[in-house]
Amino acid sequence: MKMNEAFEGIDPLIHSPNRLGVMACLASVDSATYQSLKEELGLSYSSLSKSISSLEESGMVNVSKRFIGKKATTDLFLTRQGKKAYFSYLACLDRIVMGFSPSEK
Repeated sequence: MKMNEAFEGIDPLIHSPNRLGVMACLASVDSATYQSLKEELGLSYSSLSKSISSLEESGMVNVSKRFIGKKATTDLFLTRQGKKAYFSYLACLDRIVMGFSPSEK
């Protein structure tokens, strides 16, 4: 695969540092709470909320709200589509990291 083809596979939605952080965290667990992601990524509520909204609108992340007693909790997890997109993104990065290999003519 040529380098330009590998770069074409980079999903700009995932490529944002905040959204990539959310995807990476969620790819390593079954689900995570909003608060745990906020603390792990060191993001403000508004930055995290924006990132999650973009990922949810694209169908990559599912958001579920529930109550524990009287306290509301927001759980997040990657959808099948989100997992597929994330691992495809990582595969593109792997190809890019392998670097350029000129063909001899």
